[in-house]
This record gives sequence, C-alpha cells and structure tokens, in this order.
Amino acid sequence: MELRQIRYFISAAEYLNFTEAAKHLFITQPTLSQQIAELEEYLDVKLFDRNGRSIRLTVAGEVFLKEAKEIIIKTEEAVAATRRIRSGLIGNIKIGFMAEAAKKFLPQFVAKFRQRYSNIDLSLTQYTLWPLTNALRHGQLDIACMLAFNLDKKDFAWKTLYTDFLAAVVRYDHPLANEKTITLSAIAEEPFVLMSRDEGPAPIDQLVKAFADRGITPKVVSHHRFMESVLMSIESGIGISILPRCVEAYTNPNLRFLDLGEDSTAVDVVVAWKKENSNPLIPLFIKELDNSAQPVT
Repeated sequence: MELRQIRYFISAAEYLNFTEAAKHLFITQPTLSQQIAELEEYLDVKLFDRNGRSIRLTVAGEVFLKEAKEIIIKTEEAVAATRRIRSGLIGNIKIGFMAEAAKKFLPQFVAKFRQRYSNIDLSLTQYTLWPLTNALRHGQLDIACMLAFNLDKKDFAWKTLYTDFLAAVVRYDHPLANEKTITLSAIAEEPFVLMSRDEGPAPIDQLVKAFADRGITPKVVSHHRFMESVLMSIESGIGISILPRCVEAYTNPNLRFLDLGEDSTAVDVVVAWKKENSNPLIPLFIKELDNSAQPVT
C-alpha cells in the first residue's frame, strides 16, 4: 500500500465518480481504477460497491476513508516537522532583557514572532546590565535586548533598535521639574542616586566622566542594584539621577525626565547576540527583526 493509492482512494470516495476523481488527480480513469483495485487486493476487502455507472462506499470503505484522511494528515505533519527541524524552524530561543530597554519593543515583537513560529519556544528573563552581558557571553542566553554598554565587536554582534539619550530624573515637585532642558552644572550640588557599579560599571563611569569633564564631582548618596529602587528613591525625595530616557517606559507620574541638551550622552538600545552561538534560530530572529515594520521611538 502506497500513500499515492490512499490519496487516490480519498479522491474517489469524495467524488463517488471515478471519471471526475481521475480528472481531479490528473490521471486517466483506468489508472485510477487499477490503483483502487490494487488497494482493495492489499486490504482484502471491497471499498466500493459498483452498480453500473454509480458507486458508493461499502461499510469497510467508510471506515477506511476516515482512517485514510488521518494517515494523510499525520504524514503531512511529520514531513512538515522534519523540514522545520532541517530549516531551523523548531527549537527554542533564550532571551534576556533589561526592562527599561525592552519595554517599548520586545513584548509586541515576541508576540508577533510566536504567532508566526508557533513551534519555536521563546523564554524571557530579566537582568541588569552586567549580569545580562555575562549571561550572553557565557552562552546562557541566545539574545539580549539591552543598552549597548560592555559590548565588544570581537565577541558580540548587535542590531541597533534606536538611539536613546541620558536625561536628568527628578521628583515632580523638584525646583527644576518644569524645565524642559537643563545642564549638568545646574544639578552639580544635587544628591544623586545611581545604579550600582556591580550591575554595570560602564554607565556609571560614563556619567562620572561627563561630570569630571565639567569640573564637577557629583555627590552620590546611594547606589542600587535595581532600577526600580533608583526610581523609588527619586520619588521619595532622596535624590535625583541621570538615566536613559527609555526608563520613562516605567510611566511613573511622580517623576520628570529633563533633557540635558548639549550635556546629554547618546546610548544605543540594541538586540545583541554572541558571534560564536550556534543556535540556528538566531539568524531567523534577526531576520524577522529586520523585517519588522514596528517603529521604535
């Protein structure tokens, strides 16, 4: 018994007319009749009752029709699954992210990706900057959505989603809260709450350098492991901070983000991956990223 014979039988059973079924199959009617006869001989049962020009399914034929359709469906599914494995369309992608960098973009993109590739499992894990970079470097992650600190072209490749800028973050009732643009000199005497260097020294070093270039030594009153702690400290009136504008995605109504004008520093928000990572789904993920029409602003 061959799959071809099963397909021929299904067509004949649906048309209940060998001539019409043969036309549908692009074969001759005698060829179809011969294949059905060979199938009946193999099964040792009659599938059709023939009465002149009319035919109908036997009880055995009705049972076999139901099973035959299942055979074709299962076969097609098996072939498709095998081809997906060969083409890299089945498997998993481990994604790490910094919430402030990913919130504008990642949820919507991942949802669309999952709809298109339902056989690919995506896992999402939140990190702070330094642990995220290390996890990517050591192969614990396939993809990272992050601020482009601590990346080097030797080990990593990345695609820039958008360019962000550092901004001063103050409580809503701060004397400068209603200013659209300020300078670092204007906040030189303010107490600062910052992320811990253990979570990513590059941003802190960049900020300290920006102050040093202007002859300012910032008064840092506390360091925090989590961005939420920094924002809560600002909201509590403990101090102010300098953060990427993408942190506004946290949408805290009690905070104000103030442009730093010429004192601001650009920082790219990127999707990064390790060059030596052999996961065949990474190129697919990046291709879909390139094809995404979703603007990031």
